[in-house]
Amino acid sequence: MKNNLTSCLYCYTKNELIAERCSNCGMPLAKDHPENYKNKTSFFVKAFWGITLFCIAMIYYLPR
Repeated sequence: MKNNLTSCLYCYTKNELIAERCSNCGMPLAKDHPENYKNKTSFFVKAFWGITLFCIAMIYYLPR
């Protein structure tokens, strides 16, 4: 059930993901919440592979 909840950016109340507004303060909930695990993982995977490819290219490009 923890994955189905998101925090309000204003009052930090946990709300359902399908909710459009906070149940406590009524402010709109962010669609791409900073605490969203999927966003953090996606960025990390892209950064990891980008750095990996850069390092491999530098191994072959730089003189030995």
